[in-house]
Amino acid sequence: MKSKGTLFSSSALILALLWAISVMAYDPSSGSETVNSPQQTPGTVILDDDETDTPTPTATNTPTATNTPTATYTPTATDTPTATYTPTATYTPTATYTPTATNTPPPLPVIDLNGGASGVDYQTVHAAGGAPVLIGNAGMTLTSWNGQLVSARIKITNLKHDGGEILTAGNLPDGIKKSYPEAGVMLLEGDGGPVTVAQMLSVLKSVTYQIVGVSNPDTTKREITVVVDDGLGKSAAAVSRITIVAPRVSIVATILPSDAPIPVGQKVAFKVTVTNNAGSNVDLDNIVITSSTRPNNCSRNLAVTLAPGASHSYTCNTTTGIQESYRQQFSVTAKDKIFGATVSANSETLVRVSSYIGVEIANESAGTILLKDQDANFRITVRNLSEQEQGRLTQVKTQVTIRYYDVGAGQYSERHPLEVCDSNLGTLEAGTSIDYHCTVPDVQTSFKIDVEATGILQTYELKDTVEEEISVIDLSLETTADPSTINTGELTPVTFNISIHNRSRETLTLTSLISSQHGDLLTGSLAGNSCLSANKTLQENATLTCSYKVDLIIDPPAFVNALTATARYGDNQSLSVTREAIVTVDDFSPLDVILTADPTSLVAPGGVARLTVQVLNNTSFNLTINKLDDSVLGNLNNIGDCTTPQNVLANNSYTCTYPIAVSGIEFGDQVSRTVTVTAATARARGDITIPVMAGVYAPMVSLLSVAGEPNNTACAAAPIMTNLAFYGLPDDTWDFYRVTTTAPARLKVYLNNFMVQNYGQLLVYQGDCSDPKLINGAQEGQRGLVPDRTIDLGRREAGTIYVAVFVGTDDDGREYFNKRDSYRLYVEATSP
Repeated sequence: MKSKGTLFSSSALILALLWAISVMAYDPSSGSETVNSPQQTPGTVILDDDETDTPTPTATNTPTATNTPTATYTPTATDTPTATYTPTATYTPTATYTPTATNTPPPLPVIDLNGGASGVDYQTVHAAGGAPVLIGNAGMTLTSWNGQLVSARIKITNLKHDGGEILTAGNLPDGIKKSYPEAGVMLLEGDGGPVTVAQMLSVLKSVTYQIVGVSNPDTTKREITVVVDDGLGKSAAAVSRITIVAPRVSIVATILPSDAPIPVGQKVAFKVTVTNNAGSNVDLDNIVITSSTRPNNCSRNLAVTLAPGASHSYTCNTTTGIQESYRQQFSVTAKDKIFGATVSANSETLVRVSSYIGVEIANESAGTILLKDQDANFRITVRNLSEQEQGRLTQVKTQVTIRYYDVGAGQYSERHPLEVCDSNLGTLEAGTSIDYHCTVPDVQTSFKIDVEATGILQTYELKDTVEEEISVIDLSLETTADPSTINTGELTPVTFNISIHNRSRETLTLTSLISSQHGDLLTGSLAGNSCLSANKTLQENATLTCSYKVDLIIDPPAFVNALTATARYGDNQSLSVTREAIVTVDDFSPLDVILTADPTSLVAPGGVARLTVQVLNNTSFNLTINKLDDSVLGNLNNIGDCTTPQNVLANNSYTCTYPIAVSGIEFGDQVSRTVTVTAATARARGDITIPVMAGVYAPMVSLLSVAGEPNNTACAAAPIMTNLAFYGLPDDTWDFYRVTTTAPARLKVYLNNFMVQNYGQLLVYQGDCSDPKLINGAQEGQRGLVPDRTIDLGRREAGTIYVAVFVGTDDDGREYFNKRDSYRLYVEATSP
């Protein structure tokens, strides 16, 4: 800020003396004013009166003598640098700063099965057939970053007995549901949303494992994994390792010296053998045997300990003589030396007493070992063993019972009547016999068949009993794909899970496991294939489980992986079982049904059409069509050329044709039919409905006569029926029509109101539509304006003809089409 009467001067000295401009304050009200300027050089002085003046007042500065400088500045010689400055180093940054962003996801949930002990895994012991055991201890812990979880998956990774190994949980709190999505897996989920850690932990603490109803438990240590999911991530698996203790005991009693019939009144001697079965892995003691059917001395308390596989035998006998055939019952109980759990077994021995009546049963099947679904065939013979003349047997009859073997329980069921094998045989003379045949169809499991024969000798009833045991091989194979549906063209890892279960009494040895897509899973080098290390020997009721993973890129409709398991049994015999695992892309059906009609439309008021059914087998195996059903006609067997049952080869099809007659239809109606195909199995069943439309060729030009209609060649001919009029326009060169007769007939073709001046024709052809031939005598039609034309074809065999309405051009290329007047075409068919 400037104050009045104050002088501000501005000057600078930069290597030389420069002229400066001074700013001086003055008072303009005084008219003129002399001020002293400190400026020592001539120049211009700016006068400032603190007001805004335009132009700015100035004055000329004329220094007086007293203002003359007393010293003069004289520059010296120019200073010239004697050296050039050169930088001795260049600064280079030693590090580059790169900004980074750190995304820290929430921690994964953690499940600890053993509470305060080291690690997260848990170990326990379970006695097969005994009480269930918890998969974790009371100190089990569970954490989640937000205190919530969406699911917990508990899986027996090395399941051995499908259906015999049980995972379960206690009472579920509200909000948690339980399911079993596959064998050996239990899934706990929030019912409608996440659940709290406390809720899920309370359920996991109640989860138990148990082997139930398995006659020969596999003693491999089980590994049960637990994985929890909080919706953002899954925990690492915690593993519960369960040692399996499997005590097994059996008892067998045989008659001494052999199983031959015992004379009437004689005591029976037995050899009783108790065995700690080889499938056991624990010692047995406290062994108690009881037998009470007939008075005997066979009941014992054995002061022995039996190691796995060891046996103990002793002899005993009935204490009274035996008068008739019967079955002696034996029971054994024992305790394992680890848990003290009691195991038991029962058996019975048939005691046959010599009699004047004898019965025999002969197995006429393929052997004593059959495959599931085979028939068991027997011949039963009853003999009169008397040699005396008065030894006639009357009222001779047989009663047959059967006992099925329960693989899970490891014993035979109660007897059931097999009435189809009973027989009333009448009278048997001394020394004679009679036999008959009996069949047990479609055997499913091992069984014993018992035949009791009775007869009257004078006034005494005599009887004899015989039994036969048949072993049935039942090998089941199940395979699934996870996931079972994938996106088209997208690389997706797919796990194929395999379960092979021996439901037989016989030991089976797996010799191959072939995938149609990936080769032999027992010998190949496929990564992640647990089948390579699986135990190939399957004892009674044992299960082999394994899996492998592959990356798939597939297109519709599906990827079909057929797995075939082959096992050896008995005297080097073998059987194979095949199942498919299907990975679908979009929609896939094992069967597709295509229904077409010829002609594609019907003319009012009705007529006959032929429906063609094509059944496509989309699988890689043959399928049997058991039934074809038309929604109106019903079963199509032997209608047209359709027959069932029908075997359809893999990736092949079956086609048949049948006629339908339709009447009473009007323009605008539709005739609809549904054909339903039923195949042999549920996986190969397709029910597809395809309508047959009934469009009417009406005598209305506006509906049908459109320029450029597609029936311009014989192969594109429009189908028409006999004895019905059709109307069209002669608006282009060719109109072809196809007429098909199914029986010999006399045919005449009528064309009326054909208004095309000089170049119209009516022609009739036969043969291949791609190269039709004029029918001899069809006259080629008259050229010129002949409105009404008739061609008499005479008697014709069943078949197809092509009627052509032709409009030509003259030599100058002039057209004679008529787009105004419709013609009438009529093909008359009468009895030949």
